[in-house]
Amino acid sequence: MAALRTRTNVIAPLVLVALLLSGWAIWRGVEQHTVSGTVLLVDSAYFGLAPGRTCSGELGYDDLRAGAQVILTDGDGETLSTGRLSRGEFDGLGCVFSFEVEDVPRAEFYGVSVASVSRGHLQYSYDELTEADWSLQLSIGDD
Repeated sequence: MAALRTRTNVIAPLVLVALLLSGWAIWRGVEQHTVSGTVLLVDSAYFGLAPGRTCSGELGYDDLRAGAQVILTDGDGETLSTGRLSRGEFDGLGCVFSFEVEDVPRAEFYGVSVASVSRGHLQYSYDELTEADWSLQLSIGDD
């Protein structure tokens, strides 16, 4: 009977550790975030435009407009999630678009591209996005 008790005393902690590790793995596997942010397009084409007016990119920036895609990739370039730019609004400095990309899983590195993929992408680490509270303020143009 003592041998049975000893075996039970050894098995119970092992089962508990296995359950804790499984729970931790499940929790880490489903970690998801929403990346939000803005894109500020600074362009002399907006000279004289009143703040609050609707705007979008022109000429070389015509891909920056409401509905343009925002793509988040992992460090290997695989798409994790996508979002869309909002309607642009002139803020006195440039045309500001906002975006949200939901259900972004954990990755060590992220690539962010906006509108045309020919613009390339910006790289961020998990730690950088965590420190920025999963919010990005991007800018492009002749600032």
